[in-house]
Amino acid sequence: MDHRLLIPVYNDLIDIKDFNKKSDSIFDLKEEKTVYFKIAGKGYSIPGEDCVFLPLPYSSAEELSKFFADITNYNFCHSSHLFLFCQLLIVLHYASFFNYKCKA
Repeated sequence: MDHRLLIPVYNDLIDIKDFNKKSDSIFDLKEEKTVYFKIAGKGYSIPGEDCVFLPLPYSSAEELSKFFADITNYNFCHSSHLFLFCQLLIVLHYASFFNYKCKA
């Protein structure tokens, strides 16, 4: 699969099974084989490898822009932030390419 689901982990409307938003790390989520979550009472499951877990309350363009600005200004010596940044760039690249192809 060349698409990934962006999951804003700190969204109050998303309840991720066996994940405490106050004490657990989002980097532990990417180790999960399958991620189970609920949104508005509806349950979903998706392979963990098909998810990008965002340390954000929303996955809107505005929130992603602020996130990119924050981590760009952050010291990139922390490999976990660089890894997440690269994952998001790849996802956004494929999304923009797909939209371009669909409009043609």
